[in-house]
Amino acid sequence: MRQSINFKKGISILILFVVAISFVCWVALAGAGNIAGGAFNHWPDTGQTKCYDNLKEIPCPSPEYWFYGQDAQYQGPQRSYTKLGYGGVELPDSATQAEGWIMTRDNVTGLIWEIKTNDGSIHDKNDTYSWCYHSPDTNGGEEGRCTDGTDTEDFIASLNNEQFGGFSDWRLPTIKELSTIRGISAPLNDPFIDSNYFPNMMAFYYWSSTAGARHSYGAWCVYFGAGTLNFSSKSAMSHVIAVRSEESPSNNSFVDNHDGTVTDLKTGLMWQKCTMGQSYNPDTNGCDGVASVHTWKSALDACESLELAGFHDWRLPNRNELQSIVDYSLGEPSIDLTYFPGTQREYYWSATTMESYPSYAWGVDFDYGYVPGKDKSKIIYLYARAVRSSQSEVLGDADHDGDVDGKDLSGLASALSTGNYDPVFDLNHDEQLNELDVEIFAGNFGKS
Repeated sequence: MRQSINFKKGISILILFVVAISFVCWVALAGAGNIAGGAFNHWPDTGQTKCYDNLKEIPCPSPEYWFYGQDAQYQGPQRSYTKLGYGGVELPDSATQAEGWIMTRDNVTGLIWEIKTNDGSIHDKNDTYSWCYHSPDTNGGEEGRCTDGTDTEDFIASLNNEQFGGFSDWRLPTIKELSTIRGISAPLNDPFIDSNYFPNMMAFYYWSSTAGARHSYGAWCVYFGAGTLNFSSKSAMSHVIAVRSEESPSNNSFVDNHDGTVTDLKTGLMWQKCTMGQSYNPDTNGCDGVASVHTWKSALDACESLELAGFHDWRLPNRNELQSIVDYSLGEPSIDLTYFPGTQREYYWSATTMESYPSYAWGVDFDYGYVPGKDKSKIIYLYARAVRSSQSEVLGDADHDGDVDGKDLSGLASALSTGNYDPVFDLNHDEQLNELDVEIFAGNFGKS
């Protein structure tokens, strides 16, 4: 569990911040000691920086042209990783495994990941396991193929028994957690992941802890050979990468705004309640009419043109954003119909192109939760739902005056010194005030 920052130390950090802002991030993390990954709330940006039409890369278009509004034109939380040694000690980017690099921290999600090796140890990249969970609370109704030393439960137990990295809280990642480290492209035969921070990964299947909601024989995995999600029999042999953190919240924190929009407090995204083509009915707080289907090009345009609840900055969500509202505890459909009535049990477009196959864009299936590529070039029609960033203000602008300034700093100092939790300063949304909030605030100080 992430340690909350010591409040007296927090004040000292803030004083240092006023004197020299460049030191704040370092002091905040160093002063907190070794920390566990926090509860997973934010999804990192996909990392897409290029634009595409239905077949190929193109110059990123301006708003008056077709294909405007795709992934590369809206940037979310940028991917950031830190190499860690034993006990969570931070290492420079130049550190190698021979120099003690054994874990990687995702600075966006807070998750800490095991690093695979090529040395025949328990971390060896070639090892595969069957899926096994004895607990009925987590196995979806079937424990899987539990063997002697070659199943996922045995692998995790071995890591924790030996206190790998100095910790004993390793576990299998959920399917959403595992999805956050997959990339959008890779050289031929390489895995869809940043090999600078995740070496020795295989372009193959990796187990998650997420069992099937409606089909107990299987569990979810990520196929890093293409960055797709797959549902596989628990008896299949697949690779494993372990993670540690506070256990992720099982569900999103949705708020129905009763105006045709839904806000996810965990991600800070505001969603169109109804599927594109349907109309919001304020009398029933539901969706009327027939959902429309779109080509990828027309889905981009429809979301960009949407005017809803007084907002005009709607867009087609990227792959990670769209997957964030899938509920893998449900299935058929794999979304909470309380907040998203009228959702079709079909595929929805994302704004993200598969860079290795530019005639394909990522789609998300709201029947089961698959995330494959869908062919843009063959005039395939899918559904669409728009999104906007509800937290349009810069993080840290507590008084909403357009600037992260001394007044906001004073408020953060007061919250840290009194120990009173103030959600306006919970900038990473983990329901506590800690060193990462100070780090985010420091990074945004002076912005408007």
